Amino acid sequence: MRWQHHDISRERLIVTSRFPPASPELQGLHQDAEALGYQPNMDFVVRGIPGFNSSELIILVEEEGHYIVYYQDMGRSREVARSSEFSVIRTRFLEELANLAGPRGRGPTAGQKREDPYEGMSVDERVSAMRKLGKFPRRRDVERDAPPNQPAP
Repeated sequence: MRWQHHDISRERLIVTSRFPPASPELQGLHQDAEALGYQPNMDFVVRGIPGFNSSELIILVEEEGHYIVYYQDMGRSREVARSSEFSVIRTRFLEELANLAGPRGRGPTAGQKREDPYEGMSVDERVSAMRKLGKFPRRRDVERDAPPNQPAP
């Protein structure tokens, strides 16, 4: 169900979210990420806070007593971390956000040179290492292990 509000006085439809509002913890983390210089809907999305998203971003979700961090690129999501402990997810969410947005010139790590974890590896070694992290999955692995398509926050 999509939560909506129709503002007749302004004659426009305001789409707030297709999910219930985010918990106070997640709303606070959203504000913290913004205060660090990350751009909502460009670098990250917190499910339950209105907005549209770019093609590559970090997604934070709370469901069934767990917090989950996803990395999404071109409509494909992969789970990065899951925990019932908010402090664990908060740290991991901000780490993933720094890795994504820092090279884009945003956040506390903007402009800093990052260490290349694949330096000195051949292309095959890099691909193998990335596959172990869940990047560049083989088609048969995607078809076998694919989680249900995650709705965009």
